[in-house]
Amino acid sequence: MQNKAFTLVELMVAIAIVAVLAALAYTSYSSYMNKAKAKDLITLARACAHEALAECMVNEEGAVEWSSLASCNVTHRSFGPYLTDATVYTPSGSTPCANLSTANVTACGYIASIPAHYRVRCSFDAEKNLSCSLIMVSGCPGS
Repeated sequence: MQNKAFTLVELMVAIAIVAVLAALAYTSYSSYMNKAKAKDLITLARACAHEALAECMVNEEGAVEWSSLASCNVTHRSFGPYLTDATVYTPSGSTPCANLSTANVTACGYIASIPAHYRVRCSFDAEKNLSCSLIMVSGCPGS
């Protein structure tokens, strides 16, 4: 009579493979969820950058005075359900609209539920298209 059951070793190998796959899936899922919690930083940085771009659309020969933009004056306040201590950093002084592609807008904030600091850097290219990148950092300036 031939036995048609799985051996204990075969079952243990299958369980080990499933455990490794679950561990890989969990780390990816955890990273994705943490970045989703930090999405409010992108909103802050993009709002400041869009306001600067709007200033340049109105007056192409003028300059962006960063301290006068309401969206750029965000310091240490809660924003959204996860983000605390958010700050938007802009270039000091003013930037001529013709040189807007040299300006970077950075937002940095703390997410207590993780706990971790995240930073978003938004910059313009030569055609004034905006791109933003989100990364985890060891801390924000002044924190």
